Amino acid sequence: MIPSLAVLRDLPLRASLPPELEARVRAFAAAANGPEAGRPSPAEGIELVEACALALDAESTRLTEQRFSLGDPMSLRQKQIAEPRRQADQLVGNLKQRLSGERGEWSRRAARQAADFQESLAKPTQVVEVSVTSDGGIEQRVQLSESWRVDFHGWWAASLETWAQHVVSLVEQKTATAIEGDLKALSGQLGRALEVPRTPLPTAGSILGPPLDLTSLEARFEVPGTMEVVFESFKGGLYAVAMISGMIIVPAATVLMNGQSPLLRAGVAAAAVIPAGVFAVRNGQKVRRQLIAAATEKNRDKLKRDLEALLKQRVERFKADAERFAHAYLAQRQQDVLGVIEPAIAATFDERERGLSSQLARTQLEGERIADLLGQLRQVKGGLTTQVLVDLRRLAAEQAARAK
Repeated sequence: MIPSLAVLRDLPLRASLPPELEARVRAFAAAANGPEAGRPSPAEGIELVEACALALDAESTRLTEQRFSLGDPMSLRQKQIAEPRRQADQLVGNLKQRLSGERGEWSRRAARQAADFQESLAKPTQVVEVSVTSDGGIEQRVQLSESWRVDFHGWWAASLETWAQHVVSLVEQKTATAIEGDLKALSGQLGRALEVPRTPLPTAGSILGPPLDLTSLEARFEVPGTMEVVFESFKGGLYAVAMISGMIIVPAATVLMNGQSPLLRAGVAAAAVIPAGVFAVRNGQKVRRQLIAAATEKNRDKLKRDLEALLKQRVERFKADAERFAHAYLAQRQQDVLGVIEPAIAATFDERERGLSSQLARTQLEGERIADLLGQLRQVKGGLTTQVLVDLRRLAAEQAARAK
């Protein structure tokens, strides 16, 4: 027996072979150590060594595939930790971006609501009723009438309350809709339900502002006193009486009476003064009422413009308060949501990291074990092909040479 056949004899001890092939190796090794007459030929040994080499190649292939199936520890960590964490962080970024977008949307939404409310003011302010009061002098004061002011106060308070309630309910609803998809995706990514508590909402009164005060809206104007207007009218009446008496009545009476008497003139003038005075009183009162009516209408228009300017200012103030309210809620909601999801993300991936550590260790050890087996198989196969196979081929060549 050639010395290198010990490698073939020890092969079942160093590598796993199919049962049939292992039996052949053991039988060949036993026969090679027996009587020379019963020893196998070199050709049989060559065939057996090549079969063993093929079996070792098959086992190496199997072990290599098994090693690849384990996966690279870094790739496994990337797949189970790093990539899911990146996706979770991206979802958190999307959530923040959506909440930031809601702030801009609320600015536009508040502007649209204010414009619609401003248009609705046209109807109640279309006819503004005023009242005129006087302290007894020539100065007149124009104010919104009590009945109109009370009615308008009721409409204003109800409308503003409705608007405020709409803002309060809508800001919560719109915010929940904006972040619902990202929260659901995060729950699926983390494999756990995310229970975010409800963010408390202030009452609608926090954006209503102070009550509307219309008592300060007033206008003042002056008209001549009654006596002044009557006197001016009376002076005009006296002038007309004098003209008519001097040019018509007195000359006509003189012709009829064939003479002129001072008493006649005085009587005609006296008779004309009384109706002139009565006319002056009535006309003066009428003129004064007309002056007051014209001034009242003019100042009513001024009060209406002042009222519209005041209401526009209050609407703009309410719009700004509603916008600040929405932005403050969105900021608080983002803080509350992040206060839940960020610790949940950290806890989830810390737990996965701890669970993966033992798996990575097992994978690493299994990979090293397979690598050792592959190295051993390469060594065994190298011994077969570089020693045993070469010796058997040389021995076969020598026997062939002797046979010639």
